[in-house]
Amino acid sequence: MSVARNLADIIGGGSTVLSNKLTLPSGGLVHIETKTVAEASSSTTAFDFTDVFSATYNRYYLEFNIVRDGDSSATSLFASLSNANTRLTNQVYGGGYYYQTGAASSGQIYFASNDGVHQLGADLDSTGNGYFRGNGYVINPYSTTDCTQIMVKHVMSQQPTTPDEDAFWQEAVTSTEQQSSPSRCTDILFGTIVGASSGTNIPFSNTQTAVFGEVAIYGIKDSV
Repeated sequence: MSVARNLADIIGGGSTVLSNKLTLPSGGLVHIETKTVAEASSSTTAFDFTDVFSATYNRYYLEFNIVRDGDSSATSLFASLSNANTRLTNQVYGGGYYYQTGAASSGQIYFASNDGVHQLGADLDSTGNGYFRGNGYVINPYSTTDCTQIMVKHVMSQQPTTPDEDAFWQEAVTSTEQQSSPSRCTDILFGTIVGASSGTNIPFSNTQTAVFGEVAIYGIKDSV
């Protein structure tokens, strides 16, 4: 058989063994829930999702535009997990990096909480609205044998400074519970809180403030 015939079989779906194995995966994203909150309806529980994690998916994809509403000492993005509306208070750790646009500012950040606070970004200025816009993943939230991990990458920005380009930071953060004590969760809350960037404990009782914007959660369907 000629090379041209081989190529025609592959492209045109001929009878060669190779062409029969060129199948596309059937995985994809399955929309679970989106919350869209106007500024007039901002609250500390604006992005409190219940019953979004289940045994159906091991991994979930996030799209978010979370805006802190006005002045506040709550300068850090965070998430808190719950199981059947009971908040998890286990030990979690996180870390990542940041890069400030328009300036030679970059570095590493790390977080810790013995009260189940997953810090996912820091630090906004305490004046004016603050923005966290990006995407991420939640991995193994329903498992009781593998630890839950949250990974996000976003742009943190705040009301214009001088010059404006100094008001934007790119951040990438991972937060995880201990592998030795994984906990199942069905719910997740996103918001802003008084956090820490050097491993100091972050309790859930720290000041939180109202937020608005939009958060969407999708299940990731495994390929076959």
